Amino acid sequence: MALFHGPVDHSPITNATRDIMITAQVESRPVRDPCVVSGQVLNPAQTAVMPRGEFGTGVDVITAGAHAVGDLIGYGSLVAEISGVPVVAFPSSVPLYRDLAVGMTGADVTALQQALIDMGRTSAAPTGRLGVSTMGTLVALYTSLGYQLPKMGDSHYLPMSWTVGLSGVPALVTSAGAVGQMIDPDNPIVIVEIGEAVVIARVDMLQSSILKVGATVDVEVVDGPHFSGTVTLVSDYQEGVQGMPPGYDITVPVPSDATSPAVSGAPATITDTETVAQAPAVPLTAIRRDGTSMYVWLLDTLVEVTPGGGGTSAIPQILNHAHRVDVSLIGQASGYAILNDDQELVVGSTVVVSGM
Repeated sequence: MALFHGPVDHSPITNATRDIMITAQVESRPVRDPCVVSGQVLNPAQTAVMPRGEFGTGVDVITAGAHAVGDLIGYGSLVAEISGVPVVAFPSSVPLYRDLAVGMTGADVTALQQALIDMGRTSAAPTGRLGVSTMGTLVALYTSLGYQLPKMGDSHYLPMSWTVGLSGVPALVTSAGAVGQMIDPDNPIVIVEIGEAVVIARVDMLQSSILKVGATVDVEVVDGPHFSGTVTLVSDYQEGVQGMPPGYDITVPVPSDATSPAVSGAPATITDTETVAQAPAVPLTAIRRDGTSMYVWLLDTLVEVTPGGGGTSAIPQILNHAHRVDVSLIGQASGYAILNDDQELVVGSTVVVSGM
């Protein structure tokens, strides 16, 4: 008996050993990932406020005008009455080192006149000479606070001990002596914070080009406030020290109306909120290199072809038609290559990732 063998069908083996083509669509994606950096909260330094000079006799005691924690002190404000003497805040940049009377001249007089202008107490230009007009402005200031400047003969004068210097305003009172408290180095009139709490972060050159002055950011402080802020300062280049990498320090103020206090030293995360431009993108694995050139295989129409031969088990095959498209990258983000906009690589077209 003779056996008849028909044609051998190799298509199952061919299909089983054929490379599987993996493809991906060209997508529209952000040209970069959000810029996220770590920083920490830095609260302003606390300053103990002490009276200038000596009051002369007796014990220095708060007798009136005591502040409460949370009060704000400005220039021209009464800090406290010490042993019956009003102590008024002036800028620490005014170098008051002596009692001032009409007719005196010097840098301290010029600075005092400028301070009175800045307070809105006068519009007269500084002359460096303390005249009747300047003294009249000082008399009016102290009178508005309920006190009269003392006189030397027929003219008033400003005792140095009736002033105190503040390096900035508003000064937030964080600790305050009560009426009856004795004043000494361990017990100042008040302790104040001058300035605002800030979040500071060290960034590299690329990050500094994104987190530049004026950039709007989202800030989240661990166990603290979560707020929208603005970069107000970018430092000059800083060398790396003690585990801190080199780079630039950015500053974001904590708003005064933050929902919860920001503890000094608390870690914080700063994220830029800039609307990022979109561009065509493909997976990085779809990019191929040919020397110095980069390209992708752009897939054309997929065509199903049923092989001939008459076998009953014939399996359709897919013929892959693709052509090379040279590309240039403008960046990468989240595992994608961001491409220069190419008319041929439109969003939605298909590129070959592997199997070609």
